[in-house]
Amino acid sequence: MPFGAASLLASWVLALGLNHLELGYKFRSSTYMSIFYAVNIVASLIHIRTLHDTGSTEKGQFASFCVFFGAAIVAFVVETWPRKQHEQKQDNKGNKEEKERLTPHDRANLCSRLCFYYMQDMFSTGFRRPLLDGDIADQMPLHLRTQHSFTLLSTMWEEHKKKRRAKGRTPNLRLLSLRVFGPKLVPVTLISLLQSVLEYSQVLLLGVLLDYITKSTSETTEEGARPPIEYGIILAVALFLSTFLATLACGQFFQGSYELGIELRTALIGLIYQKSLVLSPGARQRSTVGEISNHMSVDTERIGFAVTAFPMSVSSIFEIVLALYLLYSRLGPSAMTSVGVIIMIIPMQGLMAKVVNKAKDRKLTAMDNRVRILTEVLSAIKTVKMYSWENAFRKRVARFRATEIKYLRHMGVAYAFMCIMFSSLPLVMSLLTFVIYSYFGGPNGTRGTISAQMIFVTVTLFARLAQPLGRISGMTSSLIAMNVAYKRIQGLLLEEELDQDQIEYSDNDFGGSTEGESKTALEIRDGVFAWTNMHDEQLRKEKSEKDSEKKNNAAKDTTATESSSSSKEPSPTSTPQETPTVNSIITTSSTDDPSLLTQDTTEPLPTLTNINLSVPHGSLTAVVGRVGQGKSSLLSALIGEMYKRDGQVTVKGSVAYVSQVAWILNGTLRDNILFGSPFHQSEYDRIV
Repeated sequence: MPFGAASLLASWVLALGLNHLELGYKFRSSTYMSIFYAVNIVASLIHIRTLHDTGSTEKGQFASFCVFFGAAIVAFVVETWPRKQHEQKQDNKGNKEEKERLTPHDRANLCSRLCFYYMQDMFSTGFRRPLLDGDIADQMPLHLRTQHSFTLLSTMWEEHKKKRRAKGRTPNLRLLSLRVFGPKLVPVTLISLLQSVLEYSQVLLLGVLLDYITKSTSETTEEGARPPIEYGIILAVALFLSTFLATLACGQFFQGSYELGIELRTALIGLIYQKSLVLSPGARQRSTVGEISNHMSVDTERIGFAVTAFPMSVSSIFEIVLALYLLYSRLGPSAMTSVGVIIMIIPMQGLMAKVVNKAKDRKLTAMDNRVRILTEVLSAIKTVKMYSWENAFRKRVARFRATEIKYLRHMGVAYAFMCIMFSSLPLVMSLLTFVIYSYFGGPNGTRGTISAQMIFVTVTLFARLAQPLGRISGMTSSLIAMNVAYKRIQGLLLEEELDQDQIEYSDNDFGGSTEGESKTALEIRDGVFAWTNMHDEQLRKEKSEKDSEKKNNAAKDTTATESSSSSKEPSPTSTPQETPTVNSIITTSSTDDPSLLTQDTTEPLPTLTNINLSVPHGSLTAVVGRVGQGKSSLLSALIGEMYKRDGQVTVKGSVAYVSQVAWILNGTLRDNILFGSPFHQSEYDRIV
């Protein structure tokens, strides 16, 4: 036994030395080693107490475990000590520069992350003076940055689309998001369940502590039957530790869920932005700028919030089952009264969730309309001012805003009703349960015995039970809203994209060409371009035919009604005359020109036809024409933003396009020239 203790002590001394050497190569302490040391400390305490209770304090084993306990404490302190004061050694790959880019969160150890101590410097700076941009710059952890999450989701989305379309199935963005970010949701859900267990353990410890106090202060209890004071101290410490650990678990749950929501939201925003850059002309007509902005702001926010609602829904169901089990173990069948109350409020929760979701959808529709009209007004504000249309557009915007406020008021009333209902729910359940228990809670349906311990514990359980019940309706609404948001975003991501192969790009080889070779920079041969594709035209044609058929049927019905009424009551002064219908009007008007009968007037013609253009390298070319003759369409065709129905377009080198609608940054001339690029004085002087 002494040899084993000596060997264990020697191994720990060597481990401490290796741990000290590790400080120069690791930017943060090991989480697994910290947990290992913490478990060793707790296990040593239990073993030392066992040796003390069994009277083995005089043996060498007790002294060895005391030394082991001290070594575990020293190792834990060394492992969790902040390492920012240690300089990291630079290897051949230059890892020192990587260390300098790490954020305080990335450098923080386990204890610092559990207590959020790594943010203390920012809090102290904000207490002394207002925070500046430099104080909060580079504080975002590496895994939360947009580049990380967007690259991951974008790559998986492209692969997912190819696989699903190869099988003839529609891509599913919700399923892909669950596959990419689902593994990160598992530890968050487990932390939420751990928090629930710790919170309900407080209720059990409270009941045991009240029972201990009752037995210790009761006059009828014999002196030898009273529990020892150490038992009460252990219960008090256990109650404190359960509360402390539940608080830590709550903080880690919200941090993990919000970080996961941020990752998913930034990845979706990146996907939407990338998709908006490659939308085809037909898709741009169906998805306006305002709708895309709503996808980025509203829909992604709903999805990010639902990430928190999912693990909370799992823990809420677990808390309800656990609370009902504990109530049944104390009150017996009388606890089923609370189950009846819960069953009664479920339809009310479903009704409230339906009302809130309906109000949210209508509010979102009104907001889409308001954002759309505001975007159009701001883009043509000069025209609106010149024609004095401010009041007309102000009334339209106010009408949509009034609709939003109306449905926001409906949502507020529903939330207020649910808040009042769930605030009074513990009182109603406890009142009904105690009434039933007092009359029928005893053995064989006799009167039950009510004590202070049972009242305190039962009321606490009812208060705990009200929290998950109150969260169910809100979480259900969040999950339904997430489903709607995923459908909206998926509809945008599956829109038609620009065909990148309709323009042939080649390298700029003008410097290597000979005198006899052509130096053409841009060339179009027999080009035919349109703003709509054949599929959209076919859909528009079918829709027009259906509308015309409906109008014709309605006109026939009207004619038949008028004919029947005129046949029943003939006019003595008028002669019967055939009532003209829509078909007869169309037939009469088209018989003058028989060629119009075979012409399809619903199919629009291409915008540009028979285009042949050649622009030499180094030349300045101007396209001159009247308004509406296709100058801007020609430039759009050159950059691939129109449908090419026929012909060939060749571009050598790269192309820069400056729209006729000016857009500049709200900054200096230098900011607009650099546009986020690094500043180089020589290049800047050459450009200016």
